[in-house]
This record gives sequence, structure tokens and C-alpha cells, in this order.
Amino acid sequence: MTHSFGSPNTYPVTLVISDSSGQSFTISHDVTELQNLPNVSFVTPSMPSWNGHVSCLASPATISRVIGSVANSNGGADLSGAGSTSLILKHTLNYPCENFGIAVFVEIRNVMVTYGPITTSDCSLVNGVNSCDVVGNIADFEQPCTVCLPGTIYMQEMRWEVERQWNASGYDGGSIDAYGLPSNGQQLDVQGFVYWSFLAPPDASHDYTGWYLELTAWRPAQTALSQCTLSDFNGNGVVNLFDLSFFALHYNTILGEILYDEVFDLNKDGRINLLDLSIFGLSYGEVC
Repeated sequence: MTHSFGSPNTYPVTLVISDSSGQSFTISHDVTELQNLPNVSFVTPSMPSWNGHVSCLASPATISRVIGSVANSNGGADLSGAGSTSLILKHTLNYPCENFGIAVFVEIRNVMVTYGPITTSDCSLVNGVNSCDVVGNIADFEQPCTVCLPGTIYMQEMRWEVERQWNASGYDGGSIDAYGLPSNGQQLDVQGFVYWSFLAPPDASHDYTGWYLELTAWRPAQTALSQCTLSDFNGNGVVNLFDLSFFALHYNTILGEILYDEVFDLNKDGRINLLDLSIFGLSYGEVC
């Protein structure tokens, strides 16, 4: 049995199987209809998985390589410029290593967690325990964005998710995980499966970008970001007045307050104050 949808989008599909005695089994999944598939894959997969539950080799990638260079009207990524395709099934343990001959399991190094962890209301019973998805955002500030709208980093940022079904792990292969969940301000190397959601691009919390990285493992970044890059808050490759204006929005706040954001707490002491401003000043005017 086959069915064709009229336009690219994500559609809920439910399969009901019934036997002669009236017993039935129901399973539901989101499926994605795609057109104009990319004709260039990621670099050939060659990196071993850090998570024993994943049998795929990972392709080395960057966020910009995943989401492409075509922006949508909100300044986030448009699917037409992407370097991969979405996964057909999101809530599954059996991810393919590739879709349509294009690799979907990647390793991205030196990213910063800019949001999260946030526990969602997307929950279900897993082995008898109610388990919910955990999400956030990661950004690649070492890849300057040439197509971002002024003052945004949307084209350098994408959503991460720890799926409830996965025993996601840290580099040592532990349970969820030796380093704790990815947290705002951390610099990480990550591995995971990429997929696209048509529901995400209009949503500011997803940075107007439809790409997710379904994390299977993460570890502290092996190469630290430079202070210049850390001070380049809008990710345009230079530390200037735009970055200072972002900094000013969070100035004189402390951990726990609504406007506190660890990204701007450059000395990581729980306060955004004159000490952080002086650190920022050392990079002011630099091209990162």
C-alpha cells in the first residue's frame, strides 16, 4: 500500500492492524515528504560512533554544512540549501545511517550550547517509565554567517534533542551521561542524526530553523573556542557595537534572573558585570 502527499511537509501517519479475532495494534509516526533532494552528500562517513547503541560511522560536519546557506524569510535556514535530508521516522530506535543515499549521522566539533536543557511535554512510557524529550540549541561561532539577518545567528544555530527512546551517552559510553545533559554555555563535540521539521521554521524558540540534531553522544570540546569567538555574540566574525548591544541587554544580572544568560557571563562566575565587560573589551574590534 502506498500513498503520495501533494506537497513537501511533515504528516502524521497512523497504521492500524487488526486480526480475525478483533484484536488490533496501532502505531503512529510523523513522516516527511521531500522534494528537490540535495545532490551533494556530507563527507564520506569515517568516524566511529561514541555510543554503542549506534552502528553508523559519522560524517565530519559543521552546523552550516548541515543547514546550508539559503535563508528563509525569518533569517533561519531554508530546506532548499541543506546538505542532507530529514529522517523519515523521528521516534524510533532504528535510524538508518543514510537516507536516499545521503549520510544523516554526523559529528560536529566545537559547538556552544546556547539554550537548554529544557524538558518538553513530548513524553511516553519507555520500559514502564514516563520519559520526556529534552531539547536546546547549539551554535557554531567558528563558522561566520554571511546570510544572517543583521543581529541574528540563526543560520549558525540549530536545535538539539535527546530523544526519550535513546540511551544517549557521553564519550565514555555511560548512561545519560557522564557529563550531564548539554547545558547553556558548554563547548561540546557532538554526534547525532540530523532531521528536518517543517513545523520548526516559524518558531523563534527553534531559531526559525527546521534542522534538529538527534544527539546520541557528546563530550567536552577538544579544541576550545577563542576569546574573540566567545565575544562575537552575533556570530558575524567581528567583535563590534552589535555585540556590545547584545551584552548590554544582559548586563548587571545574576544567575537565576530572567535576563541572565551564561553566554554573556564570560568569566562564568554567575554574574554579568564589569569583569565580563573588561574581558569583552579585550576582543573589541578584532576579526575572529
